[in-house]
Amino acid sequence: MKKLLLLIMAIVVILSCTINNEALGSVKNEALGSIRLKFAESLSKSHEPGISYEIEKLGIKGLGPLSANFYEELSKDETEFVQNELIIGEWKITIDAYNAQGDLVGSGSTLVFVQANAVSEASLVIHQINGLGLFQVIVNFPKTNNIVYYAQGELFSEENDSIPINFSLYGDFLMTDDINLPPGSYGLEIKIYGGNINPQNLVLARYEAVQIASNKKTTAQYIYSQESGSMELTVGSDLPQQVVMEFNNVQNELGVDQIMNVEALIDRPVDSYNWYINSESVDGFYQNSILISGSDFSVGSVNWVDLVIKIGSYKYSKGFYFMVREAIVVNPPVSDSKRLEALVVNHTSTNAQNIPDEFIAKIKTDYTIHIAGQSHAGQLASFGMRELSRNNGDRYLYNERTTQKSIPYHSDTEINIIRGLPFSSAADQEERFDNEWFVRPHHYFGGTINNVNWDRSQGPYRIEEYLDDNYAKYLSGEAPLVNVAMLIFCAEFANIWSGIENYLEGYLSAMENLEKMYSAEGSKGRDKATAVQFIYSTNHTQHRNHPYGSGETQYADEKGALVWRVNQVIREYAVANKKILYDFGDLDSWGLTNGQGSTMSDFDRNGVWELSKPITHDIKFYGNIETIQFYPAHDVWGPYTFQNVEGFTNNNYHTRVEHAELKAAAFWYLMAKIAGWEE
Repeated sequence: MKKLLLLIMAIVVILSCTINNEALGSVKNEALGSIRLKFAESLSKSHEPGISYEIEKLGIKGLGPLSANFYEELSKDETEFVQNELIIGEWKITIDAYNAQGDLVGSGSTLVFVQANAVSEASLVIHQINGLGLFQVIVNFPKTNNIVYYAQGELFSEENDSIPINFSLYGDFLMTDDINLPPGSYGLEIKIYGGNINPQNLVLARYEAVQIASNKKTTAQYIYSQESGSMELTVGSDLPQQVVMEFNNVQNELGVDQIMNVEALIDRPVDSYNWYINSESVDGFYQNSILISGSDFSVGSVNWVDLVIKIGSYKYSKGFYFMVREAIVVNPPVSDSKRLEALVVNHTSTNAQNIPDEFIAKIKTDYTIHIAGQSHAGQLASFGMRELSRNNGDRYLYNERTTQKSIPYHSDTEINIIRGLPFSSAADQEERFDNEWFVRPHHYFGGTINNVNWDRSQGPYRIEEYLDDNYAKYLSGEAPLVNVAMLIFCAEFANIWSGIENYLEGYLSAMENLEKMYSAEGSKGRDKATAVQFIYSTNHTQHRNHPYGSGETQYADEKGALVWRVNQVIREYAVANKKILYDFGDLDSWGLTNGQGSTMSDFDRNGVWELSKPITHDIKFYGNIETIQFYPAHDVWGPYTFQNVEGFTNNNYHTRVEHAELKAAAFWYLMAKIAGWEE
């Protein structure tokens, strides 16, 4: 078969917005244009003596205003290409030539201005590659607040030779021309500026690894998110091996008073590690971990950490960002806990199968547990307990009821859980949607949503009134004694964006007050047999409107990261003051079946964004709630019931089966420890 040969091919690019041209198709809007590429010579006739590259197809890519783009492939026998309905403005057209083996043998690009009711012409030349590799960098950025973004780039060879990268601005993206490079591994430094290029306008800097292969084109595509100040890279190249890199202990929001020790997990042996922060090499960290202190960065700054590893002759990289926030300064109450040590239950404390039968029986006979909250309390007390007991015979049987709609009783063959609080008034009943299990912190402690009765200045706590009434009924034989109590948060801390320290201090102080009142010899006159043990809880880890994709979540990631820090304060307080802590936030971040945390990357189907902050996302929303698609992160789902937007409900409290089981198993573990089990 006769080979198709290439040295230089001239291609005439004709732009047309003439809607009567049948070859171009119908242009639906006069503000749109079309483009037609006609080749000056047939590919089969384009050749030069001594050149042995066979042309099999062309890849045609266009990038235009407002991030508009297209990509099409053309066979060797076609002589014309048409693309309709293009946005008016400047377009960059790139054509890559490939041989039958898929190797890139030539490439070229040109700029064309698409305009309405006009015809433009431009020439494009495809150059032979001769065994080199091509490299191109594209940076997309938002066009907001009239900010014009600029970029600087530099490539570094294995010998550390520097190769400057020059960017040109096209609409709302920056792009380099194709760069011819010898095959090998390179370091890529990118800096983005909001305004003129000077240090004061630097908004983000990264250093990453790029692999250049012979007769291949590598495109580094950056997408800059102004909302989070983050930039993620997708490198379009075929590496000889794909390396799995993950990070442990990443805090995407770091307090100026905090330190994080990040560990990199790689699925094979690594020859060398190099860490970079804001594109600058970090001295002293040449292993798989790095220690980062918030005090080394300015408050409000967004910083990117990149790890470049070398395996054999190849380099690989991955990164994460973190924002630096003001410290959360809390003055916690003074505690006189009588416990010898803290009791903290998290994802490492879920081996309920190890609890001896005698303590399972003791939990059922000796304790009646009051759990208040909203849907997240239901994840544990309703759905989780049900699913855990479903396939375990009589071992984890549970007896759940509410305070008003069920007759109180105690079962010696089940774990006894009471949910909710009685209504205090008709207005309270209306506010809680006629559901006594619907309990927010101000329903638990009293007051209003914006003025919670943390210090009892507005009267007794609502939970206090309930416990006192329960005690009186217990003494008269009308009800079992509630001797364990816990409040589980929903999205309260996320919604208290200002004054978060006061809200947190209020919660800790109120819990301390309850412990003192209901302890043996406390102000409520209880003894050791009738004392109430209170369990602290952290917040869930679900986030709404995350810049990298949404899910069945509750609040913006910026707030979500703040809630994570609130959880840290609660954890530290519980440990320091020997409290009982049910770490809901930690349990929310782990799966029962595979022992791994759920991360945002589990739910991003575009393959672009990855975060390693533990997070649970159970439903992927695409626009309207009526067009929900389901993506199980692991293996098992519970039944769901969906109504319209106004009446959205779900039967298993918007969580997966495995997370609900995990929370229930951890609670059995916690109760066994309260009952005296020493593992």
